[in-house]
Amino acid sequence: MYLPLVFIVGFLFGGQKFDSNKLEYAKRGDEYRIWLFFTDKNNSSLHHITEKAKDRRNKVKNAEKSVWYDQNVSDEYVNHLRKLGFRILNKSRWLNAVAINCQYKDFEILNSLPYIEKIEPVMLAKKKKI
Repeated sequence: MYLPLVFIVGFLFGGQKFDSNKLEYAKRGDEYRIWLFFTDKNNSSLHHITEKAKDRRNKVKNAEKSVWYDQNVSDEYVNHLRKLGFRILNKSRWLNAVAINCQYKDFEILNSLPYIEKIEPVMLAKKKKI
């Protein structure tokens, strides 16, 4: 009797791309500030890299790995998020992620997007008073 209930609850909530216990850290007034990490860099363009940076990288054995970090965040994903009404606050090609503000109700939409790998809070750092 309890097995179907456990299965339904696991199916509905097991596929979350975010930890609901961490959402408190993302709270900013009535909104949440979060990082959306993408699954890939679909059709991304290369970010301009200076010759000096290229020379530095050629000295490192794994220079070819840095090409992934040189690719911008996918414009296709960013544009889709904008069409959904989200404002992009920050982009990180190193994290392959964007930061946005959203409402609690938006987590269901964001969780359903296939190109979002995970959702993490943008941590709030409090300055120490001197």
